[in-house]
Amino acid sequence: MKTELRWPFLFLLLLVCGFTSAGLSEGLPWDAQAAAGTGSFLLLSDIHLDPFANPALLKQLIAAPVEQWETIFESSPNDGFAPSGKDANYPLMISALDAAQKQGTYDFAIVTGDYLVHESRALFEPVGGKDEQAYEDFVTKTEIFVAREVQKHLTGTPIYFSLGNNDSECGDYMMATHTKFLEAFAREWSVLAGHPDALKTMADAGYYELPHPTLAKTQFIVLNDIYWSNRYEEDSCHSQPNDKAGDKEMAWLTKRLAKAKKADEKVILIMHIPPQADVFGTLKVMEKDKKKKPGKLFWADKYEETFVDLMRAYEGTVVFSFAGHTHMDDFRLLKDEQGKAFLVTHISPAVCPIRFNNPAFQVMNYDKTTGAINDMATFYLKNLASAKGVKGGQWDLEYDFDSTYGVTGYNADTLTSLTDSLDSDGDKLSTFARYYVVSAPEIIKPESWKKINGLRFLANQQELDAAFKK
Repeated sequence: MKTELRWPFLFLLLLVCGFTSAGLSEGLPWDAQAAAGTGSFLLLSDIHLDPFANPALLKQLIAAPVEQWETIFESSPNDGFAPSGKDANYPLMISALDAAQKQGTYDFAIVTGDYLVHESRALFEPVGGKDEQAYEDFVTKTEIFVAREVQKHLTGTPIYFSLGNNDSECGDYMMATHTKFLEAFAREWSVLAGHPDALKTMADAGYYELPHPTLAKTQFIVLNDIYWSNRYEEDSCHSQPNDKAGDKEMAWLTKRLAKAKKADEKVILIMHIPPQADVFGTLKVMEKDKKKKPGKLFWADKYEETFVDLMRAYEGTVVFSFAGHTHMDDFRLLKDEQGKAFLVTHISPAVCPIRFNNPAFQVMNYDKTTGAINDMATFYLKNLASAKGVKGGQWDLEYDFDSTYGVTGYNADTLTSLTDSLDSDGDKLSTFARYYVVSAPEIIKPESWKKINGLRFLANQQELDAAFKK
């Protein structure tokens, strides 16, 4: 299915000819017809900066304070971008941030976690040794460097960061509470300044609540759902025995939602790991395991069930949710017994290309009175294999949601309609599958999508197991 672009011919001409130094045309698909009272916000996810990508720089990075890292990285100006199947290196990260910045002024930005390279400890030890403090210091510097670069490129934009499963000085899915690592993050994220309650919960356990910067009577609740993951290691690293961090966070969320409902406020959730089914893991099983093992949820059963019950109880209070983690352009719908969706979780594609996706970021256009999302545009890197240096990336509009799918708005109704149509509309299914991996070579077969399409919205492991066996 071809994308029908709806902005004037002059803008198309500029799109072809008017590239900036970052290889990206300025302007958004809706600029020509955006109504008064609308605004835009930026979505970034899964940067996964790899400071080990250039071995010649590694010893300098280990020895230097984080304030010197940019100079060290810039001393190697012609490095190629990280290839498909790898985490993002410095040139790729900066190119993405440059391209995002050049799209214009945002009301705010949401960054849904995972700033650190995968397998960081295994990459560190051959050069930095096995000293635990040296490793923790290096990981902390890496995370701080990414946060500072994002904030520098988006100066003046409120940025709401969440933590991902790799964002830990302990290891993957090894998030501890009350650590120096979390305290360092709380100090670095400028959006927390002047909000003592948010600073405290962030420093204690990695989650917080803040008022929305433009919408009246609306709160952002930023979760640390690593504690709820089915892969979380509770007794890892600095964790206290029987810390029960996941239970405490769920109790905190329950209290915050009750307070919001009583005050007639709306809540937007920001997290890293989405609820419901792990599509990528389930599809890998379907395509490779002839015994058809059951699919799986991202979260532990008790947290999934409690969360779904909370969302039902606070339908109308919780109005939207943002996540990352999968590295793909996707969404989840929580549905009631009649099949009506009552919560959308948008899943942002990754900056890093480790899952063979093209690097991407997204921009959403929204109504500044109601908060309704009018449209979404995805921008992607076209020349990953050949790009060199921070100015070598060619970023372009991949698609905008309304024009591509012939709808108006990004919401539960339009996403339900899209989901239902994928089973019968082959062209639309091919379009969705292509954009799911950000126009990279297709890694999921259309026939597999037909099998998983409905299953990905199940939020109960028993139901998922039963459906998968069919």
